[in-house]
Amino acid sequence: MTGLAQIFKRLGKSVSGSDVTDQFFTDEVLKAEHIHVLPFSTKNISKKIDLLIYSTAYNQKNSVEFRAAKAAKIPMISYPQALGLLLNNKTGVAVCGTHGKTTTTAMLGYVLQELGQDPTVVVGSTIKQLGGNARFGKSDVVVIEADEYQNKLRYYHPKIVILTSADFDHPDYFADQAAYSHVFKQFVKKIPKDGLLIAFTDDPQVREIIKSARCRVIGYGQKTLLPVKLQIPGEHNVWNATAVLLAVKELGLPAARATAILRRFRGAKRRFELLGTARGVRVYDDYAHHPVEISKLLQGARVKFGTRKIWAVFQSHSYSRTKALLQDFGTAFTNADDVTVLDVFSSAREKAKTVGAEDLVRAINQHSPKAAYRGTIEQVAAWLVTVVHKGDVVITIGAGENWRVGTQLLKNLRH
Repeated sequence: MTGLAQIFKRLGKSVSGSDVTDQFFTDEVLKAEHIHVLPFSTKNISKKIDLLIYSTAYNQKNSVEFRAAKAAKIPMISYPQALGLLLNNKTGVAVCGTHGKTTTTAMLGYVLQELGQDPTVVVGSTIKQLGGNARFGKSDVVVIEADEYQNKLRYYHPKIVILTSADFDHPDYFADQAAYSHVFKQFVKKIPKDGLLIAFTDDPQVREIIKSARCRVIGYGQKTLLPVKLQIPGEHNVWNATAVLLAVKELGLPAARATAILRRFRGAKRRFELLGTARGVRVYDDYAHHPVEISKLLQGARVKFGTRKIWAVFQSHSYSRTKALLQDFGTAFTNADDVTVLDVFSSAREKAKTVGAEDLVRAINQHSPKAAYRGTIEQVAAWLVTVVHKGDVVITIGAGENWRVGTQLLKNLRH
């Protein structure tokens, strides 16, 4: 939603918004764009509004603003519908998959920008090299991060699709792997015959999905990795860069220049982001919230840092995902030396607590006995400052608000 707000602001529209009062890393982006965000209230709804775009993260039946706008007969569309309006009937590139879509979208948008293509880009994180969560361009090229949750993919009709992965996720919406894969199958089936699907074929679920495609398919994986040197760690990011270079070639652009540009790519906010260093302790933050993502993150960190002690601070996102993938979470932290587990960050759609931090601690300790629950964000930051030493690495992991542990820890270390 933040990226979309930026696009409309740069189109010359008057943009404002409503949200919960929690802190998000996107708050700074909105403030810099002078986009005002107020707490949810019917007072925010008036007939002066030409269009209301609503997030599908909330149950609209329970939204006071949604009901007020409906009563006032204000035109309303959902976020994915609005994003589809930007993408469709353009030279659209959609990056989808369980993992890697934010980084891959950011990489592609940055490369196209540096190649002078002036693309429009909408991505799910702040990218300093793009100027925020989004970039508005005047060319016909539009690149979006396409989320599969709630089958938002049905609103998008791109010319090129990059499919990075298809590990089961969002169990609150999809019943099983078959239901999850089905939305991707329907999506790739829509790619026009003269379009292109670029897919990570080392993933068996992806190999099954691409059978539904009616367009040309280019597969990539470990056997076809391109020689790309990156600033961001992890072999999975070399896979992401390989997909980007394949898309660049398809668009008729120079791959050699694109490869050089990728060497300058510094990554996305909350994707192995270095928050700072104090007393010789390096503090990173990463949005990884699926067991596969966490495992790859820590594997990359272990390769990068060798025998240095890695302290992981994990906050799982949503009770449904935590419960469904509990045993997978248990095996995801083997490359960390110590794991602190925070309370589960519940989704806006969830009411009942079905699993907790204590369940995660037990699952992790079955495979690598080094996990513990250590209280609130403030308590964890206060504890860490007493145990970390010069040369150690702290990584906050998850899609919730545990990034605050890292920022608070740095403040504690500097005092």
